[in-house]
Amino acid sequence: MRYLAFTFKTLMIFTVLYILLISQNYMIEGGLLKAQNLYRMQAVDAPWWNDDWKYRWPVNITGQDWKQLECVKDYQITIVLNPLNFDFSKANKDGSDLRFIYYNSTDDSQKELSYWIEEWNPNKLYAKIWVKVPCIPARETITIWMYYGDPNAKSMSSFDEVFQKFQADDTTVLLYHFDKPVENTVYDSSSYGSNGFAENIVWIDYDGGLWNGRNITFTQGGSIFLNGENSSIIVPYSPSLNPSYVTVEAWVKPIHRTGKWNGILYGPGYRVDLTDLGRVVVHAIVNGVYYELWGPAVPSNEWSFLTYVFNGTHMKIYVNGELAALKAHKAGLGVIDKAVRNVTIGFCRKGDERWFYGWMDEIRVLSRPLTDGEVKADYQRRKYVYPEPTVTVKQISEKWIQLIEPKGGVLSGKVDIAINITSAADFVSDVTLKILNGSNLMSWKYMYRDHDTIWKATMDTTKIPDGNYTLLIEVKFFSGDTVSFNLGEIIVKQSLLDRITTFLSENPVIVAIIVILVVIVPWTFTLKEKEKSS
Repeated sequence: MRYLAFTFKTLMIFTVLYILLISQNYMIEGGLLKAQNLYRMQAVDAPWWNDDWKYRWPVNITGQDWKQLECVKDYQITIVLNPLNFDFSKANKDGSDLRFIYYNSTDDSQKELSYWIEEWNPNKLYAKIWVKVPCIPARETITIWMYYGDPNAKSMSSFDEVFQKFQADDTTVLLYHFDKPVENTVYDSSSYGSNGFAENIVWIDYDGGLWNGRNITFTQGGSIFLNGENSSIIVPYSPSLNPSYVTVEAWVKPIHRTGKWNGILYGPGYRVDLTDLGRVVVHAIVNGVYYELWGPAVPSNEWSFLTYVFNGTHMKIYVNGELAALKAHKAGLGVIDKAVRNVTIGFCRKGDERWFYGWMDEIRVLSRPLTDGEVKADYQRRKYVYPEPTVTVKQISEKWIQLIEPKGGVLSGKVDIAINITSAADFVSDVTLKILNGSNLMSWKYMYRDHDTIWKATMDTTKIPDGNYTLLIEVKFFSGDTVSFNLGEIIVKQSLLDRITTFLSENPVIVAIIVILVVIVPWTFTLKEKEKSS
């Protein structure tokens, strides 16, 4: 009996060890020695553009795989400056000395690029700038140079030179800019030439709309005013204006009136209205059935950007670039019915007359449904391509984050990690520690500020499979800007002791079974043998 008990006990121990050895738990081993900026890239040197400028700094732009598109032309990129990538003390207080230069190594030429400063706040050490880049090649990285440090420089920041009004593509079937005086004819900027006939329209010699919610408009251009009684634009019927799927975009500044709706656009099989309270209502006629979708209210006497999208299964309303209402039809609706009728702008009729009262600008109709990204870009008056190019501003120092713990060696279980943010610590709001497998997030932890520039966290590695991983630090500033840094590779490999400890701590039932089989059962056998021997 003693032999059987010993054999049973030994078998159970080896069975448990086998289970533990094939279970997935871990540890960190070495490799955390050199901090490296995740976004740091090598830039091609270029001749100095102008000796009046004391400093320059590289900005790298990487094009994506855009299939048939080999170059995105005149694309507006955003550059965000913070204390990690820009020394504000070396630039003029208002940023007037900023210049952006593209060097073409092929013909050894340098081109000054148009830019617009959206925000410049040296007190918060934050700036956001838009730059129009002539060509961003697919699957390649180009460098533009940001120059600064000329106290006598005058600002060249220009909204008009960077941004754009609606552009006509192959699917644009109607496009009115209203940039020229409107008398009897409104000229279509699409390739279809669907000119409209204006009735009682007042042309305004300043541009309408907003930019990203701010009262910023183009210095050149115009808009129209409709009197709410007999003002409209009639566009003669054309098959191009009766597409199967449709997108309607318009800048409107309505004046709400009790009991009177504002008709925006009435097309063959589709329509966009505002109720007397300003709610957006869109319509589609499919297979003789009348469908409608109600959206939120837009304010009276303020500019709003409205977009209606019909794609055969969904009806969507966007307000100021954001999806505001959606109706999905699982079975699908089909295509818009064909109907021979004119398109009217500023007037809709459905049992009653709906004359638009207020201002309009930039009306476009497309024969395809726009995506969320395209609608947002149109609201921001810029081009759009998916996926968008990435923009990287070189960091002032790649060692502004220093790893304090761990210092290397074999570490197991829960690991204490500490970093020292050597500059800009007072501008940091949050620090997040992440372990990545490629682009997949394996684990993360918020770090807490322990002392002055020191941030700490304890990372539990026992939930991560064995393998090589990347340790990433994500730093968020009070300005809202976020910068990520690669602290190097780590190796997760759980020791046998940690495997056993982790497995047992996570499986109390198995622990109980082991105790019963390994301790209580042999002890019971021992008692019985003693009883027999006595």
